[in-house]
Amino acid sequence: ADDLCFIGWNTDFSEVKGDLEVKANTKKCAYTVRFMYTDNKGVPHIEKTETVEHGESATAPDVPKKMDDLCFISWNPSFSNVTGKLDVTAKYDICKYTVTFVYVDADGVNAEKVETVVHGNDVTGPDDVAKKKGDLCFAGWKGELTNVTSDMTLEPEYKLCAVSSSSVAQSSSSVVASSSSEATPASSNAESSSSVKANSSSATVQSSSSKAGSSSSQKSLYEIAAPKVKQDGSALRMVLDDSTAKISDKVDCHIQVVSDAGVYLDTVVAGKVIDKAKNGTWRLDPAPAGEYSVNFTFTDGEESVTYKKIFSTPKQKNLVMHSWQTLSMYAFCQNGTDNCVSDKASVYWWDETNPVGDYWQYRKYSVKDKFDSTRGYWYGPVDNEPLVMNLKTPDSNAEIVWKLQNKYSGWNLVANPYGWYVKLPQQDGVRFAKWDSDASEYVPTDTLGPYEAVWVQTDKSRTLRIPLKAVIVLEDEKKSLSKSAASDDWNLRVVLSDNNGKRDSWNELAVGSAKSLSEPPAGMGDRVNLSIVEGKKRFAKSVKQNSDNLEWNLEASATTPRAGRLSFVGLERVLAKGLRVYATVGDEMFEVTNDKPLDVQLSSKAKNVSVRVSKGAVTANIAKNWLSGFRVNQTSNVLNVGFEAASELAGANVKVSIVGVDGRVVATNRGVANAGSNVVSMKKPKLGVYFVRVRVGSQSASKRIMVR
Repeated sequence: ADDLCFIGWNTDFSEVKGDLEVKANTKKCAYTVRFMYTDNKGVPHIEKTETVEHGESATAPDVPKKMDDLCFISWNPSFSNVTGKLDVTAKYDICKYTVTFVYVDADGVNAEKVETVVHGNDVTGPDDVAKKKGDLCFAGWKGELTNVTSDMTLEPEYKLCAVSSSSVAQSSSSVVASSSSEATPASSNAESSSSVKANSSSATVQSSSSKAGSSSSQKSLYEIAAPKVKQDGSALRMVLDDSTAKISDKVDCHIQVVSDAGVYLDTVVAGKVIDKAKNGTWRLDPAPAGEYSVNFTFTDGEESVTYKKIFSTPKQKNLVMHSWQTLSMYAFCQNGTDNCVSDKASVYWWDETNPVGDYWQYRKYSVKDKFDSTRGYWYGPVDNEPLVMNLKTPDSNAEIVWKLQNKYSGWNLVANPYGWYVKLPQQDGVRFAKWDSDASEYVPTDTLGPYEAVWVQTDKSRTLRIPLKAVIVLEDEKKSLSKSAASDDWNLRVVLSDNNGKRDSWNELAVGSAKSLSEPPAGMGDRVNLSIVEGKKRFAKSVKQNSDNLEWNLEASATTPRAGRLSFVGLERVLAKGLRVYATVGDEMFEVTNDKPLDVQLSSKAKNVSVRVSKGAVTANIAKNWLSGFRVNQTSNVLNVGFEAASELAGANVKVSIVGVDGRVVATNRGVANAGSNVVSMKKPKLGVYFVRVRVGSQSASKRIMVR
């Protein structure tokens, strides 16, 4: 039985001399559970061995929480419902620490910024910290910002400001940048003699005028413009007050960014354009690498004021991999030479021109392959050896050229061969999906990092050119899922996750006139997977016409057995339309009424999940209507097992079994279901009573027959 194990017979039947009734003795099954981990020297340890009864939970032992730069993350697989012999392994990953900055910002408001830092990396303090408090100036942070190896809480340190005699003598014409990276302009043709420098940035202001004695009007011009600029990761964010345009009909803002490679950006934003921003944020993405300056010059045609701020960013980035990632081979084969990849490395690329590869359309990389710096590759980690990426601002006339193919799936794995960020183009018939190596899932993206690779699907073969031109754009407000598709009447996202942080969240069910979208090819490494299945096709987004009853088939799996969870994003909008949502996992149906996840046990074999959206109540056995007309016809040597399958089951796996009354399977056959009538032929067993069982996807039926 499910939870009982056979331990012997209740009597001896070796010498039978008469009628004898023999019964099986059973007891609740018990299983051995082993907990183990591998230390930082590669030595495996069995930390605990425990015997657990069927359905009970094991108790995990204490293992080292930290080993050098590795931290304990979780146990895998789950041991909360033990149903067989189990080996549980401690999962370690590179440590990440929380660094909290507690400070007063430039506006005098108490602030707190929390950064997550990988072991050994550096952290940069917030740029909006107040630079001055009375006669005290910001002097840095009370703590070490380099080589972070633990959680920290840091506060700013202030010291008495240093004032030079020359700056005192020229105080009537000098300016000092304020704590919010703003400054008061000087009088005509005067230039500031001091600047504020903190966190590798500084700011100064200079002004000029064709009219003498116009310092007050210049001050008004600058204060109304109120420019602010800060670096946020790979981007610069610049705030220009929309009231700048109201100073004069001719007010313009000249923005110039100068890097060590030359002029990176040189553009003029007209006052009427600033006015439309309505206090919006202008984004320059990406920012240059190395040291560079940002210059704002505001002018009304007669007077002008210039604001300048200097930034400094690292020119090298170490990439330490603990899971599969998509990269450009240029990251480690910059000369295109042989033996640029370790023999221990696992490297694959996607061949859209040929459907047969070493693994689906994946081909294993060989040094004999023609080197292509813009081709993307899956790269498996090797002994935690980091890749060193040089971040250099390229020539502004350079471009990335991708030759995209649409032979089979239309998906291409392409790469950025440059050490800086690029903005991905938005075109009809082209969409991008980026691999999140932490969660092991695909996510939509509009930016590609240094030496990263990205999946791009094209509706036709084409050449895509990405010019490396720096531009500023008005940053739009990000929209939530429920508002993301204007052509959708409603949309519902189904998310599969596990206890180890792996996710597959790019599965959208929708009603409307938008297009269905296929999902990217399977990723590499440890992951969970959720696919919307329609026949033999798999989708990331499936759109249907509106109806009172709609149903989608999905398949959930994982590379190794584990406990999973299904959750639904956008449920509120669907329920608000008077609709009801039902999910069938295996043979059990649930009505989804809140954001509480549904449990699902995952394995490498796909588990069927169906989602039904209906205006009315759905009975628990409605799914059984998918499988009807179950019948068994006998000929002289063959059993013909027939059934009717609903269209939702088209393409599902079929398994037919003939089982004796003693529970022994005497014959099986497999196939693939068609919508409508199906027949599976089996070799006829010997005379006797049998059970015939058929399973189509997650649906099943059985019948008792007499073979004669």
